[in-house]
Amino acid sequence: MKQLQSRFTEQLEDIYIQYEKTLPNMLTYFVEKEDLINAIKRIKDNDARFITMVGSDERHRDEKFGLYYVFALDDAQALITIHTRIHKSDPTYPSATSVLKNCNWYEREVHDLLGIVPEKHPQLIPLMLHKDWPKDTYPLRKDYSLTQMQQPETSQDWFTTTYEGEGVTKVPVGPIHAGIIEPGHFSFGIAGDAILHLDAQLFFKHRGVEKRSEGMSIEEGLLLAERICGMCSVSHDVSYSLAI
Repeated sequence: MKQLQSRFTEQLEDIYIQYEKTLPNMLTYFVEKEDLINAIKRIKDNDARFITMVGSDERHRDEKFGLYYVFALDDAQALITIHTRIHKSDPTYPSATSVLKNCNWYEREVHDLLGIVPEKHPQLIPLMLHKDWPKDTYPLRKDYSLTQMQQPETSQDWFTTTYEGEGVTKVPVGPIHAGIIEPGHFSFGIAGDAILHLDAQLFFKHRGVEKRSEGMSIEEGLLLAERICGMCSVSHDVSYSLAI
């Protein structure tokens, strides 16, 4: 791990603010948001595999949100995290989707739930929250109360693609399906057997579980984790316990 630490500290030495070793196989590097893309490029170029990106409302600490981009180094069995802070007065940061396409949905999710804007994102349309969700309302902010949640009266879609020409048909599907797949609303543009375009609207089962868990005791959180999914109760139970 010392060799790994030395290697990445050297790679990021001109842009990182500080780093910390959170666990024996985990390193976290703090960078300013202006250096975020540069840091991600350097980590990626070192054969690191992108795992996930999450946002967190940490304004109670320093009036800032936190963004965490997590990478795996499979050969070394280690994790590298790029961490940046976003001040509440300017909740924007440069989108990493242009250099790391896997960030697309993660950045949209953070935008929906926390209201942090990834600048120059190629497709910043709602992901988790549908169009009937109130504007400028972000359910994972700490000052958003669980009691504010209401069941929307309608469910709008945002499909704007139009199809013209002989033999071209628009086929809507869902969001309710006869099979076991989760609800999804799809709009296909087809010409015979050829699919010209697909618009998809997912996450109809987003239930606010993370918000509901806030303030729970460890034992209460475990019960909630086990009940998120009837088929995944053991894996969720173990994952929750490992996180704790």
